[in-house]
Amino acid sequence: MQTTSKRVVVGGVAAAAGLATVAAPLAADVAGASGSTGDNATGAATPQVIPAPGTYESCTAYFGLTKGSSDLVSYEVKTVGPVAPDPVLGTNLVPILTVQGSGGEVQCIPELAWTDEASWASWIGFSAEAFTYPGTGYYLIPSTYGAVFTTPDGPYTATSTSIRFETSIEGVTVTWTPAGPPATENGWDPFGSIALTPTSNAMPQTLAALAAAGGADAATQAEQMLVDETCDDTDPGLPALATALGNIYGTEFSATCSGVDIALWVFYRSELFDLMVERSLVVVTLTAPTPTTTSGAVSGDSVVAPSFTG
Repeated sequence: MQTTSKRVVVGGVAAAAGLATVAAPLAADVAGASGSTGDNATGAATPQVIPAPGTYESCTAYFGLTKGSSDLVSYEVKTVGPVAPDPVLGTNLVPILTVQGSGGEVQCIPELAWTDEASWASWIGFSAEAFTYPGTGYYLIPSTYGAVFTTPDGPYTATSTSIRFETSIEGVTVTWTPAGPPATENGWDPFGSIALTPTSNAMPQTLAALAAAGGADAATQAEQMLVDETCDDTDPGLPALATALGNIYGTEFSATCSGVDIALWVFYRSELFDLMVERSLVVVTLTAPTPTTTSGAVSGDSVVAPSFTG
């Protein structure tokens, strides 16, 4: 049975109404993609009703999502067998996010985080040049680390999110994996109240990258500054950390606390963003119904020896 795969982009505001079209999808092979299966991941193999415009609000609009309060989700669409018409996210295949939290259950449609590199840089804000632009096709969903969102219905703290897909394509079975991207955003900033630990999201990647660029002392100094939140200009690891950051960014840094602190903070946030992008993918598969076969006699010269795989 033929399998096809597309990474897709849903139009921004129109996606919130469930009526967007798809922009030039990038073909990709995700046959080896894995993850946990979402709740109710197998859709009914009968036509479903696509939500009318206005049924679900934009997640971005309802929660007021911004950088620092959001995780990301992206989509890959696969078809197995003769699925017709082609699935088009936002038109005949609509992703709907279910959010559980202090304000009860909320259902909304994730909206594009950015539409091009310029809008991405604006979304990243300070020191965007230190981050890696991942392209388009990433959508905002509420983070679940404890951020308090101001919604039209009052304060709301999200505790979990999961995604499902509604389709009007007749006869297909819809499955997806995982149920939603794992929580990655932790709300950390150097002037906030959230503390990091050696195992916080993206901390192992940050320390490993600094060790590779400047040696073990660079990673030790970075952990001290990020986790313990202490630094003294006499710390023996500062020269190694300054060297590591210099090798990463291609510029020189002073081997003092104030000479490396901002660059270190930005580097950690950039590693956290990369991890968020890496974890964002949800693969949705539409499988055509199995054709009905008719039994009957066959002539001797039509018999084919069976073959086995697996």
